[in-house]
Amino acid sequence: MSAAKTPETPETKARARRWSRVERFAVRMTFVAIGLPPVALGVAVLLHMNGDDSAFGVVWWVVGAAAVVLVAAAFLEIHAQGHLTEAKFAAGYLSAGMVDEVIEEPSEVLAPSTLTLMITAELPGRVRIRRRLDSSMYQAGPGARVGQTMIFRHNTLDPDDLGDVVFVRFTGMVQKRRRR
Repeated sequence: MSAAKTPETPETKARARRWSRVERFAVRMTFVAIGLPPVALGVAVLLHMNGDDSAFGVVWWVVGAAAVVLVAAAFLEIHAQGHLTEAKFAAGYLSAGMVDEVIEEPSEVLAPSTLTLMITAELPGRVRIRRRLDSSMYQAGPGARVGQTMIFRHNTLDPDDLGDVVFVRFTGMVQKRRRR
């Protein structure tokens, strides 16, 4: 199993900063969407106390607009998180490791079980690293089994930094290409 260092470039740093800004913007959108309806309701109550009942119709429009903004912020945050993780590890080490253990945690609801993979990789210089990969970080499926080799990225050579990992692919699996 080997590792190769990808050179860190100004482009990868800029990409990480850009997706970090997008993620922060999505969080701000969420706060605005959550805070806007109570503010609108407060203004409507104050206007009602002064004898104007027409403001309550506007509150429903504000609540609807806030719901749309909240959904848009959620999608933007999810999209940005994936790209931000990819950008943070773009200049990291690319390694091949073997799945040592597959831990299945049954779900209490009707959702699929959570799989956690324990991975070990031998790096040059007799360095042996261990990483933990949760099924939320890769496409869990029948391909996750003990002894399978997988490709992953990591930023440190710390042997016990279990969370320093991003999934790339399982080896031996052919990825389908999109036809254009």
